Amino acid sequence: MRRSSFRWLPLAIALLAGPADAADRRPDLEGVWSYAWITTLERPPALKTLDLTDAEAKAVEAGHTGVPEPAKDGPVGQDTSEWWDMGAKLGRIGGRARSSWIVEPADGKLPYAPQGLAALARKQAAARSPDNPETRPAPERCLMGLGGTSLPPILNASYNGQLRIVQTRDNVVVLTEMNVGPRIIPLTNARHEPGADWNGRSVGHWEGATLVVETTDFHAGTEWRTPSHLYISPGGKVTERFTKLGPDEILYAYTVDDPATYSRPWRAEMPLRRSHEAMYEFACHEGNYSLSGILAGARQQEREAAEKK
Repeated sequence: MRRSSFRWLPLAIALLAGPADAADRRPDLEGVWSYAWITTLERPPALKTLDLTDAEAKAVEAGHTGVPEPAKDGPVGQDTSEWWDMGAKLGRIGGRARSSWIVEPADGKLPYAPQGLAALARKQAAARSPDNPETRPAPERCLMGLGGTSLPPILNASYNGQLRIVQTRDNVVVLTEMNVGPRIIPLTNARHEPGADWNGRSVGHWEGATLVVETTDFHAGTEWRTPSHLYISPGGKVTERFTKLGPDEILYAYTVDDPATYSRPWRAEMPLRRSHEAMYEFACHEGNYSLSGILAGARQQEREAAEKK
């Protein structure tokens, strides 16, 4: 990856919307924020409570170095040549280590309805097909960050765990480090183009000291937030809440309401900590050889199978 003026893109866009009002008492959310935690969306089976004791948290963290084990069967060596940064600590809210981001339901699991699980299984099966590029997962096609890091709700992944927030009177811009362009969230006179969007269609407003962002109209290609277990249908709605708890911490909370997928709305929350690290361009398309390799490999296997017949 390389330094690029791309990291200044959200600032340039936001400035076009006009300067922030000096008299505005809204909290300043601007800056680069990290969400590199080992806490996951759903609660692991071995953990039974949302809040962990210090001893439990220490035991969980002791099993993580922040670097995944190198692939033992992969001849390419990608896992040993990339920079991984997933942190080595559990996320803490109110001083207590969290076993999952999901807080409702209380079991820390996604409350899938039967039709939601069936839809997830269909999407996963289609994404494994090497027939054509249109059915391959969106992150593989450089259209979405892994697990949906680049669109709401923001999830943490094993690397590129930073986002930049630029704030003006009329817009808030959120740029995540992995894939896709900035999310421009209008705060006044929001007018949306018709149809779905890869980031969804977002509109924000302030409720006291909290920025509330409602997003709908997700593109069908983002339904399965691969490789996570999260599925959100194009008709789903995500409501995010950004609340600044101090100069170096934001509480990021969200609710997912998707009756076509889940038996009930569910809620999660994750801390964002201020980062002093630089953000870099994620040059996905420029270095993405996996898609052509997968398709070419599948065509070769088909030729070999035909020759054997």
